[in-house]
Amino acid sequence: MIKINSQGYISEIGERSNNEDNCGLIKGATYVVCDGMGGAENGEVASDIVTRCFMEAYKANPHANANQVLSTAEAKLTEYINQHSEANGMGTTLTLSQIKDGGIYLGWCGDSRIYQFRHGEIIFQTTDHSWVNEALKSGIISQEEAVNHPKSNIITRAVQGSHKPTSIETMFLSDIRQGDLFMHCTDGVLETWSNDDLKALFSSENEPDKILEIIKRECALQSKDNFTAIVYKVGEALFPEKVKETSDQKSVTDAIPNEAVQFVKPVNQKETSGSGSINILKTKVLGIPLIVFLVAILPFVIFLIFFSISSKNPQSEPDLVMHPAKEKMEQSIPVAPPQTDTVTVHPNN
Repeated sequence: MIKINSQGYISEIGERSNNEDNCGLIKGATYVVCDGMGGAENGEVASDIVTRCFMEAYKANPHANANQVLSTAEAKLTEYINQHSEANGMGTTLTLSQIKDGGIYLGWCGDSRIYQFRHGEIIFQTTDHSWVNEALKSGIISQEEAVNHPKSNIITRAVQGSHKPTSIETMFLSDIRQGDLFMHCTDGVLETWSNDDLKALFSSENEPDKILEIIKRECALQSKDNFTAIVYKVGEALFPEKVKETSDQKSVTDAIPNEAVQFVKPVNQKETSGSGSINILKTKVLGIPLIVFLVAILPFVIFLIFFSISSKNPQSEPDLVMHPAKEKMEQSIPVAPPQTDTVTVHPNN
């Protein structure tokens, strides 16, 4: 089991006229960041539609299939485009993480990223769906040329609608340990922060709020784009390196470090012949009064347990936070009104 003990987010307009980024989180369960595109206000509408679809789907069903939710989001995008011809060509990137099944499921599309940090080192990083990344892998350009390449803003995969269906790349991370930090971010953050800069930051700070405060301060000084990030910290990981079973894989026990598993030897038993059989008989006879006593008090114990459970308040649902709110979006596409006790919607910057 994995528990998240702290999380936070930032979403800032930067030097742009409007914020096309969007993010949502169900605390301790689901995290989403989107970066819209399409000009005018279409990008922010696209990122809002997709973020809302994923948040509402996972709030209703934590085990929802990511690509099925994606299909729903694409249908809503197409519906909006059909009603607003000027929105043709709009779309959004997507990053998604779900904490479940003893690990973290990741999904992504476009050039927004997800990082996993451990003691300041990058343990995992998603690969961008971008022209620059494809050119790097093909050897067309060098790493140095990629840094400020004129085509750095061209992405090769995005959520655009059911008329242009796509798929999200997925990954299940099972190597999760207490203290690991995860970050979702849009490319506006990466304008300011290189991987080396991020490693230095995550080496010196280990609390999401402080990390986000520093990222926000530096991006405000240097980034021209919108910038959005979510950071969350693992508070507990029961089996740090649990690996999902596959047909050609070792057992889960073989994959767990020795310090994570303890084997207890059984107590040595006497042989059942001779005096040993007498000892066993005595144990059985002496056990009869104990059994009678336990049966007698069982109804009373059940009553106490039932009374204790019924007197507790029901557990509250995970908090759902979305940023930013799009009032005009809600007028165009019906969205179920949030429950005020669990949903907080933040206004545009």
